[in-house]
This record gives sequence, structure tokens and C-alpha cells, in this order.
Amino acid sequence: PSLWLGAAADLYARRSADGDFLAATLWPALDGVMTALRQGTRHGVRVGADGLLAVGEERRADLNALWQHALMAMAQLARLLGHRETAAFHLAWAHEHRQRFLAVFWDESRGRLVESLGPDGPVAGLSPSQALAAGLPPPLLEPGPAARLAATLERELLRPWGPREAPGADIVSVAALGWFVPACLRAHGR
Repeated sequence: PSLWLGAAADLYARRSADGDFLAATLWPALDGVMTALRQGTRHGVRVGADGLLAVGEERRADLNALWQHALMAMAQLARLLGHRETAAFHLAWAHEHRQRFLAVFWDESRGRLVESLGPDGPVAGLSPSQALAAGLPPPLLEPGPAARLAATLERELLRPWGPREAPGADIVSVAALGWFVPACLRAHGR
């Protein structure tokens, strides 16, 4: 939830002129979230030595897509508040995270992401949440891989009433349309 707060704060700050609320309320809360995740939470959520966000020993692609978005949002919010050094710090961190994300999560041969990285290595799979890597601004994936991922998600998960939770699953997730639609729009050039 705290990563979604970063996304919401970024949207709010860009669409409102409420700099006082950003400075007095949103920024301190988000800065606290970022600090807690760097240090590690009591629930085992932390930034690992490899720079990826981990829950216990597992590093999930969807959470790291949200983490990337949070890093970029913090850079943007810091810039809006005139915190130039903090903005540069978050931007550099986001750049390093993106490089690491692409190196370990993108599966070029299959045109999708791996679901997660566990103690025993990559865990293959496909879920609608992979769309976060192509749909959140700015997208983690370049246009070519984003289009391949969107095509894979459409082909293997999309049904008339929404995307399935996994290939072959009987259950669809209407809520996942919120991740899926922006990814498809970006992949197809809107």
C-alpha cells in the first residue's frame, strides 16, 4: 500500500497546486516510507543488497515495478519542492534499479517477465501484475519489450470480461484491468 501511496501522491502533486500539502504532509510520509524500506520493515520488506525490493527472500517483479515508480515519483516530488540533491539521489537510484530490474526480470526468449526471484533463482510465470512494468509512468520496459509483454498478456490472459489470474486459470481479475489497460495503451502507442 505504501508504494501505491507514492503513485497517488505523484498524481496529486502533478495535478494540483497544493504545494503546502505536498511539503507538510505527503513528503514527510513518503520520505518515511522510503527510509523504512531501505532499512527494512518488521514484516521483512526491504531493499536488498542487489538494490531490488524484497519480501523475505523473494523479489517479485510487480513489487519492483511499483518500487521503480516510487523512486521516480520521489525524484519528481523532490524537484517540485526544490530539493535538488534529493531529487538527483532518487533519480540515480531509479536508474540503477531499472538496469538491475531489466537484467534479472526480463525473459527475452519468452517476451515476458519472470514472476519473482527466489533463493533458488528465477520463478517463471505470468500474471496481470506484470503489466505494471509497461503501464506505470515512466515505463520500465522500452517500447519493443513492452509491446511483446502486452501481446503475451493479451494472448495468454485476456478474456472478454478481464484478464485471468494466470494462464489456464478459471478466475479473472477485473481489478487487474487497471494495470492491464495502461500497459496495452502504451504498447500500442495509445
